[in-house]
Amino acid sequence: MALHCLVALDLSRDMKPGRYSDGGGLCLVVYRNRSRSWVFRYMLNGRLREMGLGSFNAIPLAEARKRASDSCLLKSEGTDPIEARRRKRQEAKLEEARALTFQQCAETYIEPYGADHQALRPRLGGYPEFICPRSGAKLPADSSTEM
Repeated sequence: MALHCLVALDLSRDMKPGRYSDGGGLCLVVYRNRSRSWVFRYMLNGRLREMGLGSFNAIPLAEARKRASDSCLLKSEGTDPIEARRRKRQEAKLEEARALTFQQCAETYIEPYGADHQALRPRLGGYPEFICPRSGAKLPADSSTEM
């Protein structure tokens, strides 16, 4: 199958619902409601997989080709591109959570209770009044049990 069969100018016109292949696993999927999405199709362990690459309106053809090429490279290395993307997102969430300070963690915990801090007092002990001024700006990972 030839690579880069789609032309950007042809894609701007109104298209019938269906799949339009660019080669190398990249397809433009046009739905009945005329919305369009880029999809990378590949076989892994005898099973057809489809990985969404983004909306046609948000991702230009060149970027969709680059994303499909990157995914194809991962697949050729024996890595499932969908699982690699999922792991990358999980790692980003974990890093974001590690960057929270004690103060931010406390505010996130207290927020659902609103102004009713009295209901939290038995759980928090002296946290807001005594601990936050001393360790509120610290990261939990940087703390120890030493006083």
